[in-house]
Amino acid sequence: MASRAQDTAGAGDERLLELYWNRAAVKQQLAALRRERDGLVSRLREEEAERARQDERLRQLEALLSDEERAACIIVHCQLRALWQEASARVAALAADLAERQAGRERARLHEAFESRRRHELAVMSTPLAALRSEVSDLAERGRALERLLSDLGFWRWGRRRQLRHELACLDAERAQRAAELEALAAREYEVRAAPIPEYPGLSVESRRLVNLALIAFAQDLVVVCEQGDVARLARAAMTGSLEDADYGSRNEVEALGRAVARSRSRLAALEPSAARLKPRVAWLRTQVEYRREDEAEPLAHSLERFPRELGREASPLLRCNVLAEDYWGLHAALR
Repeated sequence: MASRAQDTAGAGDERLLELYWNRAAVKQQLAALRRERDGLVSRLREEEAERARQDERLRQLEALLSDEERAACIIVHCQLRALWQEASARVAALAADLAERQAGRERARLHEAFESRRRHELAVMSTPLAALRSEVSDLAERGRALERLLSDLGFWRWGRRRQLRHELACLDAERAQRAAELEALAAREYEVRAAPIPEYPGLSVESRRLVNLALIAFAQDLVVVCEQGDVARLARAAMTGSLEDADYGSRNEVEALGRAVARSRSRLAALEPSAARLKPRVAWLRTQVEYRREDEAEPLAHSLERFPRELGREASPLLRCNVLAEDYWGLHAALR
């Protein structure tokens, strides 16, 4: 009876313990669900607030567009922003293309220099390798000849046999030494042949400078393309200004600016940043730019305060526009 009671009590304790752990697990799950619910409620409130802000923004925009003159300014403002974004995309694409080309050239030069060194090392080793192989083979043949001579001698010619054994021992020692030298040199030759091409370390400072100068030259060309109507400066201002602040003068002035923006976008689309086109301006920039240190690729902005409108013309006016300091067309992000 006592044993049965103890068993019953033990089973009850186990059930209580199991209920306790189940209750703890349920409480943990409930806490996790509450945290998830709180997170979802918080996200819902944020989305509702964002939607309210967007609705308010839409009402403000509708109010602005209801005014014909304000609507014309807003349209030109958006066109200026579109021009800036198109130009920025062109600069970024040119940066990627130039960097890839320079990296390809440097990889090719690295590969060629490595292969040239490999060929030189192998050529230097080829003569001693051939000499050692010939010497080891010759010593082996001489050893076999001595062994045959020794085996043909009668046992009574012990003096001559002792002399031949001594010569054979000296020959074996010399052959072992030459064989060790041959093995070491052959191992070195194998290492040279099997050596992998070193990993490309990335664009050199000189290549990065060349890429950056080409990007600066292209950015300056874009300013020239957008010079009429002060389009370049207005496009830059449009990227930081709001629609509410967009004001480009009278109706006639806004229409004239719209036409200038359209012409600039058309000229921008037709502008080809070829090496032949950029080369004169890059050559001019090389004579003007300064760098803080020898290992830096980005020039100092103060050395780019002015640039000629056209290259190759002595009377070409200098434009006062620092494309680097004022970060025209997202130039800073594109520089290498």
